[in-house]
This record gives sequence, C-alpha cells and structure tokens, in this order.
Amino acid sequence: MKNYLLLLSLAVLILASCKDDEPEIDPLVGEWELVEMEMVDLPNGFVNFEGVTDINVYGESLFTIEFNADMTFERTLRFSNGRVEDDGTWERDDDEIELDVEDDEGLPDTYVIVEDVDDDELLLSAEVTYNLLPDAVTDTATIDSQEELVALYEAYGQSVKVTVNHYFER
Repeated sequence: MKNYLLLLSLAVLILASCKDDEPEIDPLVGEWELVEMEMVDLPNGFVNFEGVTDINVYGESLFTIEFNADMTFERTLRFSNGRVEDDGTWERDDDEIELDVEDDEGLPDTYVIVEDVDDDELLLSAEVTYNLLPDAVTDTATIDSQEELVALYEAYGQSVKVTVNHYFER
C-alpha cells in the first residue's frame, strides 16, 4: 500500500508540475529598421548596379517594419518630403513572408528570409521594379548635375525587375 501511495503521489506531483506549453513567439516579432539595401542578380545590360548599396533606394530617410505577435504589421517610410505608411496582416511559411496589405502603396508584399533571423539582424530579399540606366549609358555618361541625371533617365531609363536585399536591425 505504501508503494501505491508513493506512486500516486509522484504521479500527482508530475502532473501538477506540467504547465501548458507557451506558444513560441516568432523571432520576426518586433520592430526592424532598414540599415542598408543591395541590388543583386541584375539582368545583363544593367550589371553596373550590381551590389550597389544605398539606404535610399526608395528615396527614404527611414524605413521600418514592425511584425506583431497577433500577425499584424506596420510599415513606415519617411521621405524628405513626406511619408508612406501601410499595415495589414502577415504570414510566414518557412523562409517566405507574405504581407496582406490593406492599402497598396507599391511596396513589396513578399519577402524571402535570406538568413536565419537572430536577435538583432534580419536579411530579407524582395523583387522590386526600378527605373535603371543601361550599362551602355552609365559606362559613357558624365553627369555634372541633377538635371543631366534626370534627362538621362527620361531618355534611356528602363523598368527592370531586380532582387533587393534589405538589411534590418532591431
């Protein structure tokens, strides 16, 4: 009988010590700030832009995205002459993040996680269409003013789909 009571006591103790497992929070959850962008995998004829790193690819001075635990997100781009904000819900499927945007502001709605998310850094990749100058123009052009650059883009600029790596930090 003693053994039976001992086993029963142990069983009750084990069951009492078991808690409901807390749901694991996705490491994406939190606010991320863009620190650098890089164009990669450019098509032939536009390779002069390969590896170009510029925080202002969108012309922004600040780009943040906040992934919330309730699967909503908020994105903000601050420009010198205004800002763009969007929000909606997000879903993660392995290494792909899909954003369901309420108001389409022309920003990517699909990102690929290039490297595992760590506590402080996040590397996302997205396909984006830019107006770029062909290599033949950038190899020979001498640009002395903003007006000359605008004229070159008006004359020779082409819409090109490129992959852009977005480097974020918390």
